[in-house]
Amino acid sequence: MMKQILVVDDDQLMHRLFQHHLERAGYQMVSALNGREALDIVARQPPALIVMDIMMPDVDGLVALRELKNRMPPSPFPSSSLRPMATNWRARNRRPVVRRFF
Repeated sequence: MMKQILVVDDDQLMHRLFQHHLERAGYQMVSALNGREALDIVARQPPALIVMDIMMPDVDGLVALRELKNRMPPSPFPSSSLRPMATNWRARNRRPVVRRFF
């Protein structure tokens, strides 16, 4: 059975980009358009990996991440976010910022 990767993003283009690359690498991609859908999917069938956008309608990525951490048994649950800084974007030479949430 192929490992499943859940991609959570409100942008359909991101789903198509991830699907192309993940399937070529031998993974099965499962999609959700917001954090609420992701939580429902994880409750039914936890994936091997979740790739989640931060800013989404309904339930955003940070709220969904907190809820996932509350539902998971006590164990390391590493996650990271790669996003551009919303403030002073041009002054930072458009470099992405990596944040880790534990």
